[in-house]
Amino acid sequence: MVGLVVALLAVVAGAGYVVSSRDDAPVDTRPVVLPATFMGLGPAEASQQFAEMDSQWRDGLSDAYDGRPFDGRAYGTMADRVRIHVVVNRGDAADVGDASFGRPPFTDFGAVSCTHTQELPDVEGLPDSGPLTNPRTFLCVRHDEVATVSAFALIGAQGREAEVAAAVDQVWSMQLT
Repeated sequence: MVGLVVALLAVVAGAGYVVSSRDDAPVDTRPVVLPATFMGLGPAEASQQFAEMDSQWRDGLSDAYDGRPFDGRAYGTMADRVRIHVVVNRGDAADVGDASFGRPPFTDFGAVSCTHTQELPDVEGLPDSGPLTNPRTFLCVRHDEVATVSAFALIGAQGREAEVAAAVDQVWSMQLT
């Protein structure tokens, strides 16, 4: 469990994001849209906004998305006892960033797939842990050629998978307009 917490902290800090090449499909250059709230939760504190604070995260994903617009935001505060990271990009990128961490078994909520099993990237100095299942954390993803929306529930959303999946669908619809 300690290894998972350390690995999650490394991921939150931006370490280990996978860079993969994309196909030559046309790029929709409209900016992604992040909601003001997610599941009724406002944005996390400014110091916890990984996309704004972590240049390694932004630079790594910029390379991985080959110029496709993307962004992310943390929702929920320690007072809420909930923290969910939402990442949105134009185009299908289920093999990049948080979206790439999910491993079977998946539970489908319509077009959104959620899992409690993640395989985090190797982080220098930590042993390779392989896929880990944790009932307290989960990842929900929806993707196709239009967009990829991922929500990584890190703290306090246990038992709320259907609610997170519905919120992912709402963020997804925002990308279509």
